[in-house]
Amino acid sequence: MTDIHTRILALLDRAHSPYRVHEHPPVRTIDEARVLAPHLLDGLVKTIAFELDGTSRVVLAAVTLDAQVDYAALARCLGVNRRALRLLPAARVEAELGFEVGGLGPFALDERCEVVLDDAVIAQPWLRCGAGLRTRTLELAPEDARRASDARVAPIPKRATV
Repeated sequence: MTDIHTRILALLDRAHSPYRVHEHPPVRTIDEARVLAPHLLDGLVKTIAFELDGTSRVVLAAVTLDAQVDYAALARCLGVNRRALRLLPAARVEAELGFEVGGLGPFALDERCEVVLDDAVIAQPWLRCGAGLRTRTLELAPEDARRASDARVAPIPKRATV
């Protein structure tokens, strides 16, 4: 089987989406990235995997580096009950989807997957995201990422309360 990184690059190539690959020491968390690859934090997007209870659907939700996903907003976007959303454990993301821990990106490589990008991600001039491997980060235009995975765009982060 082709590795996940190669599959992501092929997806982007088929969509005629230009990209740049950055190699770096292995990182599993944002905190590790802050120490081991701080030069790649600008424009970094984190992707969180969810499963929908009672279905085989998987949702990859991408938000800006310091944001958190608002489960209720994501559920509204998907037209499901908030209680149907469950975090997909990292071990299952790796085993079932092929993304290494620390390498999850907003790319639908499995027919069960759909991608939701926060509208703040699309507003950035570029984004950086996981490229399947914990030693690679992709840089590309947000619209190219959206188009490659036919992603939805919606306001899905928790909003600060005053």
